[in-house]
Amino acid sequence: MWKEKRKRVFSIRIFISMAFNLIVAATGLLLCIFVFIYIRNELRDNLYIRLNDLSYTIARNIDGDKFEKITSTKDPLSIDNYRYIQNRLQDIQQNTTKIFYIYSMRINSRGENVFVVPTDDDQGFMGWFDVPYNEIHADALKLYENPGVIVIKSFIEDEYGTWVSGFASILNSKGKIVGVVGIDVSAEDVIKSEIRCLVIMIMITAAIVVVVLFLGRFFSGMITRPLLRLQDEIGMIQKFELEDVVPSDTIFIEIRDMENVVDRTKKALRSFKRYVPSELVHQIVLTQKEAVLSGDELTATFMFTDIEGFTSISEGVDIESLVEKMGSYFEIMTKSIHQNSGTVDKYIGDAVMAFWGAPNYLEQHAFLACKTALECLESVEKLNAELIEQNFPPLNTRLGIHTGKAIIGNMGYSERLNYTAIGDTVNMASRLEGINKFYDTNILISDDTYNMVKDEFVTRRLDRIIFKGKTGWITVHELLGVRGGTDPDLVRFADAYNRAIELFYAMEWEDAELLFSKAERIRRGDRASLRMIKYCQQYMENPPPEKWKGIVKLNSK
Repeated sequence: MWKEKRKRVFSIRIFISMAFNLIVAATGLLLCIFVFIYIRNELRDNLYIRLNDLSYTIARNIDGDKFEKITSTKDPLSIDNYRYIQNRLQDIQQNTTKIFYIYSMRINSRGENVFVVPTDDDQGFMGWFDVPYNEIHADALKLYENPGVIVIKSFIEDEYGTWVSGFASILNSKGKIVGVVGIDVSAEDVIKSEIRCLVIMIMITAAIVVVVLFLGRFFSGMITRPLLRLQDEIGMIQKFELEDVVPSDTIFIEIRDMENVVDRTKKALRSFKRYVPSELVHQIVLTQKEAVLSGDELTATFMFTDIEGFTSISEGVDIESLVEKMGSYFEIMTKSIHQNSGTVDKYIGDAVMAFWGAPNYLEQHAFLACKTALECLESVEKLNAELIEQNFPPLNTRLGIHTGKAIIGNMGYSERLNYTAIGDTVNMASRLEGINKFYDTNILISDDTYNMVKDEFVTRRLDRIIFKGKTGWITVHELLGVRGGTDPDLVRFADAYNRAIELFYAMEWEDAELLFSKAERIRRGDRASLRMIKYCQQYMENPPPEKWKGIVKLNSK
């Protein structure tokens, strides 16, 4: 009978706590979901409205009469009208944020939907003219029949980001439909806002769960504590060691039964004191510095890292092993960054973004970033030895480093802040990391970084490049090691390549080829050396024009 009573008390405690937690937590979760959906819909509706207005405005800024007279790539009048409309579209794109691309179309004599005037002539002047575009949304084709504006309310994701499209009819001076203009607008800000909103909702839900757990424990304790205390009191009564007991006004039969047992002893215990449970006070005091939106333009060095083929690796191993190994990977990367006074901005999948020069000023920020990159490679190499022994694929880390000015500070909004950096300098570091794949390298640094560290590190001047979407070219360098602490063969390789690249840009093809070949013999299979040898041989047969600068234009971001 005694064991049965204890069991029933235990069951009541679990029931009260769990029921209270589930009801309140479910209510809070549903409320958070509703708020998130509402905010998400508002954000997207605002984007669609803005895109609708932009499409209409752009269509009205296109001279339909000039547009209609663009008929050939050789006709002077067509060329003049093409340039006029393209300049108008480019001005709009440059002066309006978040526009990816503007393009105009029409139906040709063959009944095909074709491009007429785009903002980007990446296939040469008028290179897109009369090129069929069959992937246009079916709703947009209706604009050739009925004038108006259509926004395609679905997000499209590709290598350039997330975007959404809008279309509007192009009219001539007589009101006749002569074409359709399309506009692709970035939806990244909306996606980021949705993610921030979701994170906040998750935090709120988590906070509700924590509070509910506390309250559930507290209220269930209002039942269980008297029971446990009564149990102790009964044991003390049996030993005649008890003070007076005050029965509670509980509605639970189990507690009343126990109180009845105690009550049967009252006649013999006239001096028994009434029992009042002691009050339990829980107070959590959280202190936090007040953070506000702020940002300063600072010169700093930024580093992005990434693991080559991480998607394939993650698909070929079990989740538990992947999480464990990535934990080890991030640990050694983060330790190297912190030991060299760096700031880890964020982890993005398998990538790490870090910077030097903020929040604390560092005079040698470029040096510390390069030193960190080399240490990271060394640490990953040691980790790979362990991974191979555990039958786990080795991790090939690629890094990009760039130095320049960026806005660094508390970004976000009043309810959600993140200390981070924004600006073209940050994007450049990310892009440098990405082109390691093209050159089969591990660490690429910009000319701005190189000029600050050239006396401390062994590097090779790799190439002159123009990133997609940019107009100016930059020189990229491969970071190979620390001066005085690098393998002599690697130093000879860098010297040979650097002398060869100077001769290459001086158009001394034969001497450049000899030195590139020497570099390749030292570092067999070096992709950059083999590529430059091929160029030398090509230019010896067919020299480039006099204004040639040896610049490589990259077609991907």
